[in-house]
Amino acid sequence: MIWACWAGHVGCVVALLPHGPNIDIRMNSGLRALRLAAADAHAECVEALLPYGPDLRIQAHTWGATALMQAVRGAKLNPLELLLA
Repeated sequence: MIWACWAGHVGCVVALLPHGPNIDIRMNSGLRALRLAAADAHAECVEALLPYGPDLRIQAHTWGATALMQAVRGAKLNPLELLLA
């Protein structure tokens, strides 16, 4: 899930979600699928994840950024709009 979101492979994300993956699982650095999708402007991945209730408050260990903070930092308007909705 993390790698699919990072690469913007929304088809993979949509295929995985019905099987109940832990969408808040972190890499060793603390990065999660939602944050990576938001950081790289993969709005379709963000949109696919949101109905599954990811914790929007979780921060990455290394930078302390949440998905919302990362979307703002990178001026990624589509993911930002989705996260604020």
